Amino acid sequence: MTGTQDISNSLQEAIVALQSGIPGQARAILESLIEQGVDNAAVWGVLALASRDQGDMKNAIAAADRSLAHEPRNPRAIVVKGDAYFKAGDRQAAAAFYRDALNYIPTQAQLAPDMAADVQRARERMESLAGDFTRHLNDTVGDLIDNAKGDTARMQQAVDMLLGTRRIYYPEPKQIHFPGLSLQEFAETAHFDWVPAVEAAFEDILSEAQALQREHTEFDAYLKSSGSRPAYDLHGLKDNQDWGAFYLWYNGEPITENQARCPKP
Repeated sequence: MTGTQDISNSLQEAIVALQSGIPGQARAILESLIEQGVDNAAVWGVLALASRDQGDMKNAIAAADRSLAHEPRNPRAIVVKGDAYFKAGDRQAAAAFYRDALNYIPTQAQLAPDMAADVQRARERMESLAGDFTRHLNDTVGDLIDNAKGDTARMQQAVDMLLGTRRIYYPEPKQIHFPGLSLQEFAETAHFDWVPAVEAAFEDILSEAQALQREHTEFDAYLKSSGSRPAYDLHGLKDNQDWGAFYLWYNGEPITENQARCPKP
């Protein structure tokens, strides 16, 4: 097997040839190293680039896979796979590999010119492919949603999630988790018959709150410290008068003096 320094020198020669626009020469050097038993992420990665630049996408994918076996987060090898699938017309696969590669590159990373060009091309193609997919989905599903009978909110939400324009908000109970309940991101107000009455009373609630402020009423801290529990306060809210509450009920018991100051039902 070739010595470490010889391997390094040959790899550098291949990189120079590749950057000089001679991918065939780079490929010959790299394949010679591989025949001598060299097997590492760098050699396979540069071979993937050389094969891609020659238009040999089958070999480019094979070499990229060998490089990724050594270094799974090698963005250039991932970009090569995106380029290969893009040329083959598999737009979804290309977009997936481009997106994956970009996720592994820090936003402010200083990149070599040739790598920067690869990254920029990947970003532009991914944006173009995403736009194409958005138009395709809107064209094929949009009319279906527009013409469907009944509530189509869930269908629209599904489309939005496919397009990455909407996230799912899962319940995150802090005290009690009750298994088996259906996933409800946000409760529909129509499911609660008391909501209209509360909404209709908004002006009364507002006027009573403003009256309390005019009277310089002190609100209790919303979160109060208690020696019976550990004090976890990551946001500085415990005993904080800037985050207060005027309780009409507390722990299930009426606060009669406070209720008397807010008499409207």
